[in-house]
Parts: sequence; C-alpha cells; structure tokens
Amino acid sequence: MAGRVSILLRGMGNAFDLQLTTAKSWLPHAEKNIANYEAKHPEMTYRYPQTQV
Repeated sequence: MAGRVSILLRGMGNAFDLQLTTAKSWLPHAEKNIANYEAKHPEMTYRYPQTQV
C-alpha cells in the first residue's frame, strides 16, 4: 500500500512540475537524530571523512 501511495504522490508531483526528493526532505531530521544519538553514546561514534553534498 505504501508503494502505491508513493507512486501516486510522485505522479501528482510530476504532473504539477514539482521536483520532490525524499532524501533532501529527510536530511535535517536524520542529522538531528544522529547528533542526538552521538551525544548520548559518545563511545559509539565514528567520524567518517566529510564528503561534499
């Protein structure tokens, strides 16, 4: 069901010429959650080399 809704919404976005990307939409939430996790569990953090986004 989720897949069908995703396709439907993406199709509607394309019909209205909207450029929708899930990754860009979720990036701030992911960064905030990772920062919270790292603050609570400093022993589990590993710093990957920085890449250009």
